[in-house]
Amino acid sequence: MELRNQLLSLVLTSLFLTGGALSAAENLVTNGGFEAEEELVFTGGRRAGPAGQWTVRMWGDWVGKVAKSDIVSYSTDARTGKRALSIDTTALNPSGKITDDFRSPRNPKYTIFVTRKIEGIKPDSWYLAKFRIKSPGIAVDEGLEYIVDLQPWPLKTFGPEGKLRPLWKMIHAWERRLFLPQYPIADGAYHEYVFLKQTYKENDSIEIGVRIRAPWTGIISIDDVELRQVDPDRDMTAMEKFLAMRATKPLREVRKLNRETTLVSGGRAKGAILVPDDPAYAPLGRQIAGRIKKLTGADLPIVSKLADVPEGAQIVAVGSMMKNELVGRLHFNRYVEIDALSPGPGGYVIWTVAEPYGLSKKQNVIVVGGSDLTGQKAAVKDFCSMLSAEGNTLRLPLLHKVFPKKTIPDEEREVPRKSWGYKWDRNRFSGFSNWYLSRWLATGDLEVARLARDEIMKVADAYLENPYIQTQWCSYEVGWAWDAMEEVPVFSDADRLKVSNILLGYMHMRSQAGTSGWSRMEPRLAKDQPTWNHQAKGLVGAYTTARYFNRYYGDEDWRYKNYLAAAGNCFAQQAKYSKPQENSANYWLITMRFSLAYYLGEWDMTFFDNDAMRRYAEYFVMVCDNKGGISGFGDAYYCYTGWKGGVGIADWAVPLGFWWYKDGRMLW
Repeated sequence: MELRNQLLSLVLTSLFLTGGALSAAENLVTNGGFEAEEELVFTGGRRAGPAGQWTVRMWGDWVGKVAKSDIVSYSTDARTGKRALSIDTTALNPSGKITDDFRSPRNPKYTIFVTRKIEGIKPDSWYLAKFRIKSPGIAVDEGLEYIVDLQPWPLKTFGPEGKLRPLWKMIHAWERRLFLPQYPIADGAYHEYVFLKQTYKENDSIEIGVRIRAPWTGIISIDDVELRQVDPDRDMTAMEKFLAMRATKPLREVRKLNRETTLVSGGRAKGAILVPDDPAYAPLGRQIAGRIKKLTGADLPIVSKLADVPEGAQIVAVGSMMKNELVGRLHFNRYVEIDALSPGPGGYVIWTVAEPYGLSKKQNVIVVGGSDLTGQKAAVKDFCSMLSAEGNTLRLPLLHKVFPKKTIPDEEREVPRKSWGYKWDRNRFSGFSNWYLSRWLATGDLEVARLARDEIMKVADAYLENPYIQTQWCSYEVGWAWDAMEEVPVFSDADRLKVSNILLGYMHMRSQAGTSGWSRMEPRLAKDQPTWNHQAKGLVGAYTTARYFNRYYGDEDWRYKNYLAAAGNCFAQQAKYSKPQENSANYWLITMRFSLAYYLGEWDMTFFDNDAMRRYAEYFVMVCDNKGGISGFGDAYYCYTGWKGGVGIADWAVPLGFWWYKDGRMLW
């Protein structure tokens, strides 16, 4: 029976990929390939055109200066057949430069719709849209903007009885969002973009097509537009259904891992030793270099600045987050945990960080660190004893050692289950990213890693069983956690592919999952504006996942770059202020924690250098009680808990202030 099910799954997957099962259903988009001799209908303003015709709606301050037919027309640059649709915005912005005046959040310089109204849509049915789009180039600053939007059918926010629709039906309609952003891959080839949607009871028509708005500059070609009624449980795999609802397709191959670290190859140095700029640590660097030279004959350079490490070299980083800048960066990016309290006085960590964000791909770091100098010396001694060469080549496997050896108590082996507050239900990634990641970093225990693996696989299964799930709070670290743990051998390649695809869907949900004001975060749209909790949580979640996907799967979808740009713009504005827009205890704390996660993740010290961090920490001291709880303000329901690792205590305010400014007044 199991073999039969596997064969059936393979057949259905093959049919989906080749279009077999889905092609059996009628394409409801007449002239979706633009082959018929059909005139484009140009209408003014925002009026929809007649059903059954391709309609062009355009507005902006260029009206009367450029002929509409010079912008939207048919061309011979077809994917199939002889014709395609061409949208050329070059004449609307010949320079290709985007000024702040040109880009306006409420009134862009131009907006272009090309849509077709399709009637006779069945309510409570599933429809799959496919667009084939070609983008030779995007001539805008930094190449990160803008959109081709798929326009799904209009959805009413309230049902016929005046009741608000359940959010699980609103995946792509949060805040009445009617457009699904797509950022075409600009390589001069046609790419397919998909979108799966279940209609509502009153749906009887769809306006399907594309929208392009300033600051786009260039030519878009569109061909072979399809809309077909489907039965996703029959025609698609569960993963394909889950991701098509989020306008994307599954990754078919998982990335290659880099689990080995080669310090010397054939007698040639392939690594470097990075030590703190502190005389007490210099002998430790020489001790490691001497041991490696004795084994291989190679001299590894010893440097005290990351900039002096040879390009692409594997790094042995000595020290803690307090002593070594690279270790500090890895610590705050949740790759390793070495501070004054962990692993503790006399304790040490020997830990491989494979291809950390901020370094080159294929560049690994082996952290040899301790909480104090005693632990640091013991770490170097133990690390040197681990080294052995094969001829004159020295390779090291993944290392995850914590001394003294630690494990987690029985009561911490299961994630607490609760749907609100600081504990988690099974629909969230925070059991994996907040609960197990910290325990993995503290122990290096593969049994803890296996518990983390079981947790994230169960969450993945929950998403596939109910693809309408919207993960919101407490999961922004999941991108970091997956990047930190993917190399751990408890995950098979099949596990990794499944988790990566689930996180792909999670990333594309960030702009809908409780996030307000996302559209204002396009680069340089917002000026001198602090952020707020609902905006920051979606952006930081997108940041931690998009940076992973952009690094390893960057050619698959250009939305990754847009998510990173949106997060960068938002938090660049927040870096100017010591408070967010709201001053209630809950919003004030979590918004700043999200912001700090971004600053430290990027190792951008603007917030610290401009003293905003000092003002934030001092304000925190002023309003806290002696347990670190907030002594006032509204909406502070979990700020009194003192829960370690929670957003409601001083662990992201005063300690960071002391770490950066070395101000003894913050040691309370």
